[in-house]
Amino acid sequence: GSTKGKVYLGEIREQMEKSLLIYLEADEKPVQLDTKEQKYQLQIAVDSVLYELSEVSLQMVKNKEADAIDAAVKAVLQEGWRTGDIMTEGMKQVGTKEMGDLVAMAILKSI
Repeated sequence: GSTKGKVYLGEIREQMEKSLLIYLEADEKPVQLDTKEQKYQLQIAVDSVLYELSEVSLQMVKNKEADAIDAAVKAVLQEGWRTGDIMTEGMKQVGTKEMGDLVAMAILKSI
């Protein structure tokens, strides 16, 4: 498959390490990563930032998915579909399985 537009974690890590080194060097302090410990500390810093970024990204995905489900439920209810426990006159009654199918179809339509 094509990798156009894809960014890999290794590339991000490499770019972050370069950016961090440039930032440290701009502070007019010589940056030497001569020891394994110094390289390890840089790796820890980069990993910490990547972890935080992944957490933020995951939360954004979860919020988007939650919004899609909420919108689908509202759409199905606006179409007049109801399960027996919330059934009112003039609405169309379905079972819980059918309601789930209607919500799933509404989600797919919105994608």
